[in-house]
Amino acid sequence: MNRYKKYILRGIVAGLMAASIIFTTGVFSTTKRVQAIDPGDCGPSSIITCGTQNVQQIIDKYNTYNKQAAIIQTTFNHYGIGLPQLEQLNLHAVEGTVYNDFFADHDVIMVGDKVVAMNARTAGREFVNGSTKIGSFDDVNIYERPYHLSNHSPKHVFILMDGEKFVFGIIESCGNPLIADNTNLTFNKDVSKDGVNFAENVALSDGETATFRTTVHETTGLALASRLVVTDQLPAGFDYIPGSTLLDGVMVADVTANNTIDFGLMPPGGTKVATYRAVVHLLGKECGTNHLINTASLDSDQTPPVSDSASVDVSKVCVVTATCNSLSGPSALNEGQSGTYTTSYTAINTALSAITFSVDGQVVQSGASNTYNYTAVAGTHTISSIVHFTNNTQAGGLDTACAKTVTVTPRPIIVTRCDSLTGPSSLIAGDHANYIATGYQENTSITGYVFNLDGSDVQNSASNNFAYTASVGQHSLRVSVKFANGDVKTSDSCVKQITVTAIPKVVSCSSLTGPDTLNINESGTYTVLASDASLVASYSYIVDGQAVAGSGNTVVASFAVAGSHTIVATVVPKSGVNAGTPIACSKTLTVNELPRFVACTAVNGPDSLKVGEVGTFTALTDNDSRVASYSWTGVTSSNGKVATASFSKEGSYTIKVTIVPIEGVDAGTKVDCEKTVIITLIPTEKCKIPGKEMYEADDKINCVQKPTVIVNTGPGGNMIGIFALTSFLGAVMHYGYASRRSQS
Repeated sequence: MNRYKKYILRGIVAGLMAASIIFTTGVFSTTKRVQAIDPGDCGPSSIITCGTQNVQQIIDKYNTYNKQAAIIQTTFNHYGIGLPQLEQLNLHAVEGTVYNDFFADHDVIMVGDKVVAMNARTAGREFVNGSTKIGSFDDVNIYERPYHLSNHSPKHVFILMDGEKFVFGIIESCGNPLIADNTNLTFNKDVSKDGVNFAENVALSDGETATFRTTVHETTGLALASRLVVTDQLPAGFDYIPGSTLLDGVMVADVTANNTIDFGLMPPGGTKVATYRAVVHLLGKECGTNHLINTASLDSDQTPPVSDSASVDVSKVCVVTATCNSLSGPSALNEGQSGTYTTSYTAINTALSAITFSVDGQVVQSGASNTYNYTAVAGTHTISSIVHFTNNTQAGGLDTACAKTVTVTPRPIIVTRCDSLTGPSSLIAGDHANYIATGYQENTSITGYVFNLDGSDVQNSASNNFAYTASVGQHSLRVSVKFANGDVKTSDSCVKQITVTAIPKVVSCSSLTGPDTLNINESGTYTVLASDASLVASYSYIVDGQAVAGSGNTVVASFAVAGSHTIVATVVPKSGVNAGTPIACSKTLTVNELPRFVACTAVNGPDSLKVGEVGTFTALTDNDSRVASYSWTGVTSSNGKVATASFSKEGSYTIKVTIVPIEGVDAGTKVDCEKTVIITLIPTEKCKIPGKEMYEADDKINCVQKPTVIVNTGPGGNMIGIFALTSFLGAVMHYGYASRRSQS
């Protein structure tokens, strides 16, 4: 088992080394997985007994720890086939066939209808004549030989390709590896002037004949190449000579028919040459040297496309006309004026490279433009142009049609200035003021005025008047005068410093409010309303010519004498606040005499009392201030308008009050008020004995009705007395009976 592992490890290492070669050669041709189609070969020469159905089975048997796996690894490793290569084969295998009877004695490998490799060789465990031993494991020898020594019939093969190049294959029926020789082709394109001496580039003249040659050579000497096709398109500038296409000296179809030449089959180590001829014809080509390139490409079944080129340099001789015809533009200008100067030229069989403009011998512009804009300077000047052409010639300059003398008239002396800026220097915030600018000019005109306030332009127009609305602060107003010649002028005389003060604060008295009439000794409250109370320091008051104290913006006044009286309130402004108009407000009021009448309206107090209960009674009038005193009757005590009364007996009582007016006030129609009060007894405790609840409880044991004696001198009084006496006697008798029963 250890020996098997050793061979397997060797196989993996060898496979990894070979993989590095395969992966650097390019991309495999397909990702199609293929399956076996041939029956298994279980003969003694099979590397994998009875073959395999697909590449994955090959990998599985390669990785098995047994003798057969060791034989597989020994054989495959000899050809650089390891596990990585088998993995690539599993991913990219293509179906192919190996033959031993194709193209005489050549063993070839086919993919589809294309020969991809020749001289196929394989390995097996059985020796046949012509075999070479390449390795062994235990008692098993491995031999290599050409394919036809092992098989005489086509076999299906799992093939790995690198582009057009065959890498290796495995015969599916027996698992034997397969290697072969790949074709290698060289391809060369050249040209000849005489048909004998060929090179990659030749020089010809218009009308001469060029012979183009294409050479293909198989370099290995081991493998053939099939279906060689050369694509060759004649470049513009040539006329093909019909019938001139030859392959190995034999006329074939004209290359111009479809721009191809069929080289057919290339034997191992073989060479094939194709030629054709064409005449140089430079109609429409440029004057000078024309580089004409002929490129051909080769394609075959076994190799990727390649290409090569040959070229012909053809000189075309042309008659060149290169002239500077004129320089147009104004001959007279004013100083500072701009003039445009244009150069016209002729270029035949050449082209413009550049035009150089000069003023008084100094280059001022050089480039592809044929126009120059000149800003005039006083004096007489010469403007010239030189035209440069691509054939390294030039035309024009001084003393030619491309030079012009220009007379520039000096401009008149221009005087410009800003003379003044008039307007007020002091303003109050919110004021509107106009500031007038004055400019002066000679030989030009004023086009506008720019007013700048505190560093910012606030007006830019043709008007010399700036309307300013003042804001508090120190301001600087500057004006600049604009002129038609481009001047912009200002001066110290055109600057105005402006001081704007705030609007002064003013407070005034708006009104003095309060009652227009009072009675003698009646008080009235009067309030001052100022235009802005926040600006008031204090208020002062004068009543009938005498200063009186107030409380803030209010004052209280009363008068003992009837008649007309005057109150004057003055607003005292805070510091820094101006007194407005009016600063004082006055109020004239009338004080009336006291009314002549007063009347009693009612006596207020309880309507009923218990015997001995004290009640409080109050006299009510229509104006208590006009009452001098109160006279009560039917009461216990009195104090002014309030009296108290209590009664020892039940019954109905009358309480009366009489009012006495103060001096100067007459009594009204009602000076007396009365109130009737009902006096009742205090309730006594009732009997608690059932059935005697209507009697008073005068005894804790028995309840008897007390005799009631009512003295009444009115009619019916005798009847009441008789009834009461009868009731009393009945009670006594009942009491006696009850006592006897209790004793017995």
